[in-house]
Amino acid sequence: MNTELKRWGYLKNIKRAQAVAIVRERDLRKAEGRTFDFTIQSRPVDLLKVERHAQRAGIQTPSSHHHLQNLDPRSTQVACVTPPPTTSVSLLREERWRIPERLLFDIDHLIKGSFEAGLWSWSQKDQIINSSSKQSEESNLIHTFLGGLTSGCEAADVNDFHLARSFWQKAFESVDRLVQGQYHDIIPNLIQKINDLNREGREDLARMLHQHIAECGQLFLKPDSSTAAIYTGLGKLEITHMVAIEDRIMKRFKELFEFYLGPLSYNSFVMMMNHARRSLYRDEWVRFEDVLPPIYLLDSTFGISDRRTLDVIALRIDVAQKRKQFSLVESEAAILISRAEIIQNDRWQRFYNLTRGWFRLGCAQYFLRKKDEAITSLNNALANDDALRTLGDWNIYDPQRITIGKYLQDMQDWP
Repeated sequence: MNTELKRWGYLKNIKRAQAVAIVRERDLRKAEGRTFDFTIQSRPVDLLKVERHAQRAGIQTPSSHHHLQNLDPRSTQVACVTPPPTTSVSLLREERWRIPERLLFDIDHLIKGSFEAGLWSWSQKDQIINSSSKQSEESNLIHTFLGGLTSGCEAADVNDFHLARSFWQKAFESVDRLVQGQYHDIIPNLIQKINDLNREGREDLARMLHQHIAECGQLFLKPDSSTAAIYTGLGKLEITHMVAIEDRIMKRFKELFEFYLGPLSYNSFVMMMNHARRSLYRDEWVRFEDVLPPIYLLDSTFGISDRRTLDVIALRIDVAQKRKQFSLVESEAAILISRAEIIQNDRWQRFYNLTRGWFRLGCAQYFLRKKDEAITSLNNALANDDALRTLGDWNIYDPQRITIGKYLQDMQDWP
């Protein structure tokens, strides 16, 4: 057997010339900070064995190093390569969490930095903060973005794909400007909408939106922009991780808004509601009392027609509608309408809440097969939306108008 090994060139022991070559190259690479792997005739070398051999043979590292390639490879048969970088299994497992953690850090940095630098400011605890020089324009743009996507989905559901494409194109165009905006509610709404589309079974549209947002961040934002790192992180985030990261982001917004503004600020309330909405939409086992403040407590603190109270009732209605609890929708929508009718000094809040109250009431009556009541309620929703539009360029209820048209058309054939 030893004869065969010798004939094939595989020798059991390391020769002196080979040990000298290995020691020379090892020391050279150590001095240069490079890694190394040695082989003799393509077989890996045990460096501990080489060390022992060198000590026994009295081999000393020469003062002047000679590269391995200067030695005759035919005499040494030694080769040295730089091994590829290795990644431990634990690092591979943790890699997918690195981007989310960095993204949360950037979110924290944005919120804290904006408040402490005075970029997000407020005059009184109960007033809406000013977070952008174009706040009204960017707020309307969010409604255009959300309404365009929802209206496109409504149109696609009735097979009007030409109209759907038109709405979706308008929504995607608004992303170009939203990504450049500073309004504090932009990033939460973009993330939430990706998850909404994904949850509704529109995965392709969600992925297109996710990609478009990332591309807009790269195209329109300078690297030192306060939000550039956030959009870069969102672009690198796998869409399957978006739900988990959204929950953590909304929690940070809620906690930091309460820290800087106090729990009574309407902005703190809005962040709490956003967090509650996501939990109620995502998990049907979540109860209203688990995530929403009691109505009686809001009534005693702010009044029965305050926008906080109306927002909580409206969210309860939306969730009940989603869970197909139409009788509960019918009763709660009637409460929302009665409270909204009390509002006298804020026409926008009055018509806004009356529109959503009549719309939800009409939808519940439609599914309960109450034809006459549904027609009346849906027409009342249209009338109040018309009144709301007289106060400005408000297209908030464009998606609902498509639904109303569909339901009214359907009910023409009912007995």
